[in-house]
Amino acid sequence: MLGTIFGVALITSAQASDDLLFIGPDSYSGTIKNVSLYVDDQVDGNCWTNVDSIRQNARLKLEQSNIRVYNEPMAGFYPFNATMIITGVGYRVSGICAGAITVKVTTTVASTSFNKNIFMSLDGDLLNKTLIATSSNNLNQSFSETSDAAVAEFSSNVISGRRNNAVQKLINDNISIYKKEPMTMKELNELVEKSST
Repeated sequence: MLGTIFGVALITSAQASDDLLFIGPDSYSGTIKNVSLYVDDQVDGNCWTNVDSIRQNARLKLEQSNIRVYNEPMAGFYPFNATMIITGVGYRVSGICAGAITVKVTTTVASTSFNKNIFMSLDGDLLNKTLIATSSNNLNQSFSETSDAAVAEFSSNVISGRRNNAVQKLINDNISIYKKEPMTMKELNELVEKSST
């Protein structure tokens, strides 16, 4: 099969080997237009107090990279979406804060075709960074630095990936889908509720 565990193949209708373009993990981030952003605070003992600041900074960096940010899940399959989850876990023991922060960006694109000339198959992490930290005060600085660096890396990967010829072809061949705002789960639920009355 032309798809891989982590990659996208573009196939022209002739499916000649000269017409095959491949989008691998290094450039797939360039296809991302929308991100569902979640910050999961599992830290006790007042060890992480700047959760809102981290969320706001992540949103700002993504939006500055021309990535639309949503605070809720997307509805159904949409090929240009990703989910970013910033998770902090930790606790205070004997006056010391210990914890870890993970910034993970995932996307799930099932094998599918668009306009009968594009084949996509992707299921994996676009980014996964973790830091373990301790502090006698709190984990704010360590968590902020890690989150900022990870979000900046992902944003940079998106911008760089958008220069890839295969990514540009994928976007241009599906420009109406790319530009369209995806339906959120909330909107889908409202639509279903409205149609059932």
